[in-house]
Amino acid sequence: MNTKEEYIEHEARRRAEYEAQCMRCGTCCGADTDPCANLKVDGAGKYYCDSYDDRFGERFTVSGLKFTCVPIRDVLVYAPPSADCGYAD
Repeated sequence: MNTKEEYIEHEARRRAEYEAQCMRCGTCCGADTDPCANLKVDGAGKYYCDSYDDRFGERFTVSGLKFTCVPIRDVLVYAPPSADCGYAD
């Protein structure tokens, strides 16, 4: 990449590729335990974030525990996904 603009475009493509892999199971957001308070379910049973465009940073679980929402790439470095996850290799 030769320019800042090329780098920004490259990163946008990578983010879109990661997003496309998501199966909207809710696991990353705690659907099976104490979910993020912003985690919702649509009519088809798929999960989504109610504050998706502003999701990163300090958030709370349904029970009131504080946590920091981070990009999925950061999560995958420390916690490999389950075999049925869209992010599994």
